Amino acid sequence: RNKIRHQIVPQLQQINEKAVEHMAILSEELEEIPETAIEYFEKIQDLCRDNNIELVVFKTPITDANGDELEWYLETTGLNNSVAVYLDKQNIPFLPMQNDIDIDYAHDFNDYGHLNFTGQKKATEYLGNWLTAHYDLPSHKEDPAYRSWEKDHEDFLQFLQERRKLVGLDDSDV
Repeated sequence: RNKIRHQIVPQLQQINEKAVEHMAILSEELEEIPETAIEYFEKIQDLCRDNNIELVVFKTPITDANGDELEWYLETTGLNNSVAVYLDKQNIPFLPMQNDIDIDYAHDFNDYGHLNFTGQKKATEYLGNWLTAHYDLPSHKEDPAYRSWEKDHEDFLQFLQERRKLVGLDDSDV
């Protein structure tokens, strides 16, 4: 896995340089959203409405599997714009994280399409901060009914510690 990562990192660094230089390019192009996507999204909306849940849509950063971040970004801009317009008309908050968080394409991805631990931390922190700023969310840290969440967190920290030792990392590497 490290061998593959060493092969990918130089290419991701080039993508990151392109992204920083060119991601500000915006297009007003719109692309039709597939009817099936709208149909299933409307089912999600109905389910949320029926259960008194306010829907928030977010899109985590991704890269192109071919490694050409700029080309991929421009190719998908029309659909992303259409989704943003659709959600705006529905009064549904949309968080397209691609440009809103400080992603380093060379270090925050597990592969070309999936955030790794550091990328996930950035996306989660951004989403948590946004939700906290826009909603009155109660803390359940001391609530016994949510003890299982604390146990899951403790188990996760233990898992991370074991993984760090296994691959020879210290706490500063994660």
